[in-house]
Amino acid sequence: MRKRDGFLAAAMLTLVLAGCGGRSRVALAPTPPKSVSVDIVTRPQPPMGAAPGLVIPAVGPDGKRITPNRDLGPREALWHVRMALNVAALSCRNADTQAALQNYNRMLATHNALLSATNAAIDADYRRRFGAQAVPVRDAHNTRTYNFFALPPVQPAFCRAAMGVGAEAVAMDATQLVAFAPTALARLERPFFAFFDAYADYQADAARWRDGQGQKAPAAQRVAAETPRKAVAEPRRVAAAAVPKALPKAAVAVDSASRPNPKPVQTADAGAFVVQLGAVASGDAARSAWQQIVARNDELEGRPLVQTRAEANGRTLHRIAAGGFDTSGEAARVCERLKARGTACFVRARDSA
Repeated sequence: MRKRDGFLAAAMLTLVLAGCGGRSRVALAPTPPKSVSVDIVTRPQPPMGAAPGLVIPAVGPDGKRITPNRDLGPREALWHVRMALNVAALSCRNADTQAALQNYNRMLATHNALLSATNAAIDADYRRRFGAQAVPVRDAHNTRTYNFFALPPVQPAFCRAAMGVGAEAVAMDATQLVAFAPTALARLERPFFAFFDAYADYQADAARWRDGQGQKAPAAQRVAAETPRKAVAEPRRVAAAAVPKALPKAAVAVDSASRPNPKPVQTADAGAFVVQLGAVASGDAARSAWQQIVARNDELEGRPLVQTRAEANGRTLHRIAAGGFDTSGEAARVCERLKARGTACFVRARDSA
């Protein structure tokens, strides 16, 4: 019996080997895809976590930004310092910056008489200049000043500046405080100017990016894409932002920005005088700012946008102006109404550089 089992086992082994006869096929693992470096042209991002589309203060003809704190005497500067420190007292409330509140309250107590007299003098000046509209005009200006100092991305740096200014203000007597006010105001504005310059650079970078002139992303931002072995790897570009909608019919753009060495616009409907509203970093930003200004000011409805380029501090700026004024007096009256709402402006001849 044992011998027969041995024969059976041998026969089965023979059959198995016979079944494996012929050419053997071996399953091969697929060739892994080749890792190909793909360049991503990243869209520029606003600085300090700011929102895109922010309208920053324009640069005036003197190369300085037009803010609510511009062209103030010592008395007005002192009041603006008080408003700035008030904003700091409300917004600088973490453990590192809570001294801003303490300094503000101490300044109010120490310099109460001076601040009350300053407020009364400014009220009298507004009544002289604006008559029955003095209160709403001043309220609008104060609101614009508070909003300026409350700009969220700048708060960390602003809080540090406010703590220093507040501590020095408390230690001064009244006569020193008035003389100190312009310097203090400049220190409080400095973080905002740094932000505005950074944001203007971002606007220019974003404009170049939209025009397809962006540079390749840094190596750290490159990604490895898994592609078939025979595929042709080509740089992939992020889709550009949607083209802005056309200006409303009421805002007819008169744009000389595309001309080499542009001169002031010469058109029949632009008028002899314009109300200049500021300057920004790009043509797109100028048109966007114009639309927002028109939306806030009915006086500009239907007037043409006169847009020219100018050089200031080594930068190319796109000037924004409302045209269609035949006389300087007409332009001045509109500009005064714009200023009353907090919109900075000035009148110039259309043909001036």
